[in-house]
Amino acid sequence: MLGLPNVAKDYINFNLTRKDPRQKFPAFWEKANDYAPDEDNGGNGENGLQQMIMQVDGKKIILLPAWPLGWEGDFKLNAPFQTTVQGTISNVGNISNLIVTPAERTKDVYIMSTVRLKQTGWTASASVLNENAPNSIDGDISTLWSTFTFKQSPGQWFMVDMKQENTFTDIYIDPGNVSYLPIAYQVNVSSDGTNWTLVTSGSGKNHIGLPSPQTARYIKIVQTGSSSTLSWHIAEFYVTFTGSTSLNTDLSDTTLPDNIYISYLDNHLILKGIIGSSNVSIYNISGQKVSTSFITGNRLDIRLKQGVYIVTIENNGQLYRKKIQVN
Repeated sequence: MLGLPNVAKDYINFNLTRKDPRQKFPAFWEKANDYAPDEDNGGNGENGLQQMIMQVDGKKIILLPAWPLGWEGDFKLNAPFQTTVQGTISNVGNISNLIVTPAERTKDVYIMSTVRLKQTGWTASASVLNENAPNSIDGDISTLWSTFTFKQSPGQWFMVDMKQENTFTDIYIDPGNVSYLPIAYQVNVSSDGTNWTLVTSGSGKNHIGLPSPQTARYIKIVQTGSSSTLSWHIAEFYVTFTGSTSLNTDLSDTTLPDNIYISYLDNHLILKGIIGSSNVSIYNISGQKVSTSFITGNRLDIRLKQGVYIVTIENNGQLYRKKIQVN
């Protein structure tokens, strides 16, 4: 399940919606090999959902190891070593309001995140019906590129120019209908559009997980299969990057001098021992900047939601960094 969010999503949807209409209670699922009412489908679905949010390896806590883009929710889960982890997941894969109890376990948390690459300026081309290729990257599922009457034959290709090198781990091909996926394909990447590297191959997939992260400007999908009845469609083509962030690195404090004190109390960020003007930046647990301010005193009025934050202070050529927890 680790790193396979869409596979996990399909299985969870199956398990948690496979209800038996003859049963009175919604938690009685349709039986498979067991007797009715069956509770295994729901139990497996719940366990799977928890593993999509959190998995552990010894003391290491991995968040969002298989969480799909488009899903959101709140969670509070127990981890080993008497640890509780809670937070809010957005539909773009960010975590906010993260609270790890006890706080010293925060250093053991790693967040997996999936980011969809922005397609601004991208161009698409194809070996057949090239004029329709841009339909595949226009953000409109109702328009598409297709081989139409050319059906599917070896050597057909579809290519995207991202205009600059990007690092990515996954490719998504939405045909609008699974019947029109490529019969078989090869994925090639290039930095100059001339020299190509074969990355992976497969058949009939709308999600292509690459064997390793790739950095390239061009992506070319080459058809290696054939069909005399089915054409090849791409309604939407997009690329994502999935990686992990260690909170041990992101949340480490800069050693503060004895005369410097940074804290948060009653919607106020308190700075003691800092003289003159300062630039103050505050980041959430996912590394996103939530506030930037220029202050001339020792107090910043700001309302922060419950969670863990990093405060950075630039003052007189010095950089101070402090982790704070808002309860």
